[in-house]
Amino acid sequence: MRDGRTSQNGTPGCARRHPSLGTMLRRIRRTKDEVLGRSADTIVHALATLQPRSERSHSYRGTVRLDWQTSRVVGVVEEPESPVRSIDSPLPGGWYDSESFDLLLRASPLADGYGVAVPTFSGLQGSRVLTAKVTASEALADHGDTWRVEADLAGVPVTYWISKASRKLVRQIIHVSPVLQIMFVAPPGGRSA
Repeated sequence: MRDGRTSQNGTPGCARRHPSLGTMLRRIRRTKDEVLGRSADTIVHALATLQPRSERSHSYRGTVRLDWQTSRVVGVVEEPESPVRSIDSPLPGGWYDSESFDLLLRASPLADGYGVAVPTFSGLQGSRVLTAKVTASEALADHGDTWRVEADLAGVPVTYWISKASRKLVRQIIHVSPVLQIMFVAPPGGRSA
């Protein structure tokens, strides 16, 4: 949304457990946006813990290829007009991929006032702690009762609406500036992350 005008850009990411992945969960997200451009992300997580195993992302900001090992994350980051950067960073247990913060929220025990701080890693931004808090319960047309969650993604405010019944992410607004917000809305009854 820019100054109250909307355009179709994409939907929240899609997470699916595929039989060939066994105990892994593959998340695929594609967007097309006037501000953010086109992007494509594929992230694989351990199903039981949601710990990341691999990330492959491509957008106007660059290409990221990361593999998460027991106590390290390794890979490469290619950014326009910058040399290719190798990643080989030690990480203590309990760190997550910043691209899947909403997935972690959906798996959390959401309730009024519930808050969380999650240590994350991004190939483009490095280590960050992302925070979120349930600020309200809201009924949304076509999606029913939801938790409204306000988050701080390394300085970028984001609002999530997570269905109480299905735990689907049904709406997300990235507050880019006071006059520019990017909203993703899941289709009614449709598939979403």
